[in-house]
Amino acid sequence: MAQSEKQAFLERWRDILAPYSLGYRLRLLSQLVRRKFQAYLEPFGLSTSQGVVLCCLWKEDGIPTSTISERLQQLGAP
Repeated sequence: MAQSEKQAFLERWRDILAPYSLGYRLRLLSQLVRRKFQAYLEPFGLSTSQGVVLCCLWKEDGIPTSTISERLQQLGAP
């Protein structure tokens, strides 16, 4: 593939290739949020998963573990 063809290809598909695609940017944002959340939980000796469970309990105290499990699956929690 000639250099001009390669350049034309990249210009045409620029919006769907990393780092310009929405999916790539959402993944970066997700990683950033996860790291910030982990940094917040670290002083308490909690993992991200434990923090998410505590958030579920904070919203509705005393819920059964089966309900917490269902909610975590819906969230796609770690």
